[in-house]
Amino acid sequence: MARFAMFRGNMLLDTALLAVLLVLMYAFFHQHRSRLAASFSSRPTLPSLNLNSADQRGMYAIPDTAKSIDTRIKLIPDLRSKACKRFEYSLREKASIIIDFNDYQFYDLKNTVQSVLNQNSYDDTVDEMIVVDDGSTLEYIRQELDRYLKTVPKARLIRFKVQRGTLKARMAATKEAKTDVVVYLEAGVLCGHGWLEPLIDLLIKDRSVVALPHYDRVHSPVSLEYLGTHGDLQAAPTWNFGIRMRATAAAADPTDRQQRFTLASPALRGSAFALRRSFLDSIGSFDEDFEEGGGDILELSLRTWMCGGMIETATCSRVAISNFDDQLKPFSQRNCQRTAGLWFGDLREVSLRLAGLPAAIPAADEALIAARLRYIASLRQCRDVHWYWQTVARENFIPTQGAVKFGILGSATNRCARLANDSKVDLVDCAEVRNRTVFELTNGGRLRAYNRCVTTEKTAYVVLRDCRDNDTQQLWTYKDKELRNVWSNLCATHVTDPDPGVAGRQIVMAQGCNAASERRAFLQWQFLWD
Repeated sequence: MARFAMFRGNMLLDTALLAVLLVLMYAFFHQHRSRLAASFSSRPTLPSLNLNSADQRGMYAIPDTAKSIDTRIKLIPDLRSKACKRFEYSLREKASIIIDFNDYQFYDLKNTVQSVLNQNSYDDTVDEMIVVDDGSTLEYIRQELDRYLKTVPKARLIRFKVQRGTLKARMAATKEAKTDVVVYLEAGVLCGHGWLEPLIDLLIKDRSVVALPHYDRVHSPVSLEYLGTHGDLQAAPTWNFGIRMRATAAAADPTDRQQRFTLASPALRGSAFALRRSFLDSIGSFDEDFEEGGGDILELSLRTWMCGGMIETATCSRVAISNFDDQLKPFSQRNCQRTAGLWFGDLREVSLRLAGLPAAIPAADEALIAARLRYIASLRQCRDVHWYWQTVARENFIPTQGAVKFGILGSATNRCARLANDSKVDLVDCAEVRNRTVFELTNGGRLRAYNRCVTTEKTAYVVLRDCRDNDTQQLWTYKDKELRNVWSNLCATHVTDPDPGVAGRQIVMAQGCNAASERRAFLQWQFLWD
């Protein structure tokens, strides 16, 4: 009993001390609450951004203390060049801005809308903002949208009862647009300072152009961490009907980059672009026979260039997107087949084969493709796909008709193959492959690059030689990511060159295929899309 009484007394003492401590904390907070609030709400010192670098790169994480969307948007840095900031526009037209969303994308939509409203020139450049609710099913989202749009000047709403996809949403909004100049934005795009004027200016100067902004990267849609990107970016097609961003080798001089206001682009991204409705109608408008599943943006890119238009980046216009590093790949087989049938000509079969898709297109779809081509031919005289690859997408390599695999040859050790001056195959960091060596594996088993064949020598070195008929040293099989040489029955392997004169050089050699499990990555290869 005495121990219990002592234990109980200690508990009461601890409780009393805790109560006193809480009272003191409350009193302190109450006395100093104004000072604490000021310290939490004051704007922190901004990190400096190196705007004079060749690539105009800079990253800025917007502080957590910026509570409202509007505050976070206003803290996005201005990454335009000095020349862009000095440029003055005399615009005679305004634009219709079209943004679509579905359900939870509403919160991304608000970021985009606020970044548009953040412009001092909003009233002078925007005639209307059309928001398409693409079949949202959450009632509280629908109600919040209605309340929100009442606060957005010049906004109007188109509402679908069921989700129909971005293409159909843009088609419906385009028909409703009041202006000839139309700008399409995806929900989540952040528009930078002075982003719209360069796009409108480009469309005034050339009515047959599709105008793109320069794409920066937004790392987080919550904190809006903003990262500037390479100054010579362009969207480029890939042989799996995708679109990816890459830096062009052209105009690498930083001085030229600062002064250049447009840059041709082989393709466009659907994230943000502007065009004239009159031009779009003149090349057949949006293709309504595409289903939801992507691929329509690549088709529009090809049709724009091949039917008399151009795609150009207005380099003074900058927006940030969250999926910058993602290749835009369609997931609809039918859409890929339709694009191939419409525009790939005699490369249709090989393009579908490289994408792992059936070359045979269903008869009903073939009939729709033929009808579409007749309609476009009644509007415009279009060029063929070889003109596009040789003139517009010059940095892309074209596969031969017999290709079954095609692209940059990458190892599972994160190295990429590159032809060396001594005809050996070097392996370098994939990020350093500026001058890309594109390989193709043909249906006859030849592994080719630059019209030469990868050959296994008696020394086990793997080199490029002139192609020779019936030479098994130049024949390969590709299975389970292994490249096996027919003549030697050895596998292409990532090794360190045994030549002591080139210490540390990483190359491809023919080695035994039965490597230990921890060494399997050195024998595994993929054809990465160029």
